Amino acid sequence: MRTIRPFIRAKLSDNPHLDATEYAENLAELDPITREQLLNGDWEIRSTGSKFKEEDFIFINDSEVPSGLSWVRYWDLAATEPKPNSRNKNPDYTAGPLVAYDDKTGDWYLRDMQHFRKDPAQTERTIQQTAESDTIAVKVYMEQEPGASGKTVIDHFKRKVLVGFNFQGVRSTGDKEVRALIFSSAVGNRKFKIVRGHYTLALVRECTSFPLGHDDQVDAMTQALIRWNMAPTQQVVVGYYSLVRISIV
Repeated sequence: MRTIRPFIRAKLSDNPHLDATEYAENLAELDPITREQLLNGDWEIRSTGSKFKEEDFIFINDSEVPSGLSWVRYWDLAATEPKPNSRNKNPDYTAGPLVAYDDKTGDWYLRDMQHFRKDPAQTERTIQQTAESDTIAVKVYMEQEPGASGKTVIDHFKRKVLVGFNFQGVRSTGDKEVRALIFSSAVGNRKFKIVRGHYTLALVRECTSFPLGHDDQVDAMTQALIRWNMAPTQQVVVGYYSLVRISIV
């Protein structure tokens, strides 16, 4: 027999023992969905985006990936661990998809997604270990932040972390939501295939809630598709909008 229990919604204002100002400031660092749940007790709200549909994702086994494909690993860096005493209790993730394109079928493949929050030293070790596992056959790209600090980070990785690997820093331009049309178009046209792994659930959740909440995996995936070096230029259909030409740096 099912037991039916009443749901009583509780808001921040219902708890007089909390420092409401400080708590609200902490909640302001969270994504909009989690913030609404904790601030106003709205547990019926769902993070539903407009760029991806869950039913469009295709999952395959690793044995189904064609042989002979060229692979690209793209890193979108973040180097902050979530800490209880920090104002930002929900920092960005480092994301690093491993992507290939089959020019015979027009299908994209995701074989692995690194997705973690670690301090700078741990982040570097994980990136280095991932490159060693991928082997030197995989091209490695990393987002280069604007200004001198961005150049310094890329130079550090070239000289200290990814020595001997085919590594390049690249600048990202334009709006993230516009860039994401490339990725969402591939998924919507069922031309994007994901090898089943520990990362699949988190990836689909982020995609289907995009642009709400974290977007690290979505943006890294988009950049990997752009940077996949199949020709000096590559034409990509972006939804129903237009045919755009993307220069491969």
